Amino acid sequence: MQTAPRPDSRSTAVRAGFTLVELLVVMAIIALLASLLFPAIQRVREGGRRTACLSQLHNLAIATHDYNNVYRTLPSGWVSDLNNPRGDINTQLTQPMTVKLGTGQQLLLQAGTTYPVSGEWGWHAFILPQIEENNLVPDWNIPKDNGSNQWSPAFRMNGLQKIRTQIEVYICPSSTLPQVGPDQLAFTNYRGNLGYWPLTQQVPLDNGVMFLNSHVELSRDIPDGTSHTLMLGESLFGLWGDAYACCARFRDDYATPNYFDQQWGTGPYFFGWGSYHGDIVNFVYADAHEASIPKNTDRRVLQSIATRNGGEPERLPN
Repeated sequence: MQTAPRPDSRSTAVRAGFTLVELLVVMAIIALLASLLFPAIQRVREGGRRTACLSQLHNLAIATHDYNNVYRTLPSGWVSDLNNPRGDINTQLTQPMTVKLGTGQQLLLQAGTTYPVSGEWGWHAFILPQIEENNLVPDWNIPKDNGSNQWSPAFRMNGLQKIRTQIEVYICPSSTLPQVGPDQLAFTNYRGNLGYWPLTQQVPLDNGVMFLNSHVELSRDIPDGTSHTLMLGESLFGLWGDAYACCARFRDDYATPNYFDQQWGTGPYFFGWGSYHGDIVNFVYADAHEASIPKNTDRRVLQSIATRNGGEPERLPN
């Protein structure tokens, strides 16, 4: 009996797979899901960085408390012999820098821009032992400057490398600053609270907790209460070894739209309060509790919590 030939299975097999249209549809769905998830992931990451920033401010406040326990005063904002002040040192930016301002504009500092650094020291240097950075404590007897806007030879040998050392607790995790600043100096994003400068005053008032040659003691010299008075907060730009970067204040002597993310004056180094956290700025109060303060907070409240002895009724809501 003759049997029919068996069909070639290769010719009738069904080939499984995607058509080009199906592949494009799948890719479009994946892209859509990624576009939905990516902002959420970024928000979660920024939330973590913001929390880490608050934790760093808390740790810095604890360090100032330890300093207060030793010396019976908070560290001065910066220290200067008014009869013989130390001069500035002219440094230069080794690479371009962009600093984002609150107006939506960007401040571009070109490589080679002259950047004056104060010959004086600020609170960042004074609390180095309290943040376990004893090896970075400078020799206070060696001046930074040599009297002609340059680093002194002795300081160049013994101190310059110290202020070129990055200190993690001084840098906000959300900061977009480069690795090194002018003359390879190390950055900080945190400043001490000078207080509030009203428009009616010709000179600033020393009504904060850190200012020139200040000696504010926690339990004695903050009558408004440590839980109602700011101690430290965020800034866009600064150098921890530079007294010009020690502090910031809320001020009405400039006609500006808000108190935050501003560059004061004409130099490249005058910055007030500001942050890389969008609409909020992180602060820590004199009792070491932290707060994320909205940039649109009422001015009267900001002025109130900036002063240690104003007796104002306004308080930031908890």
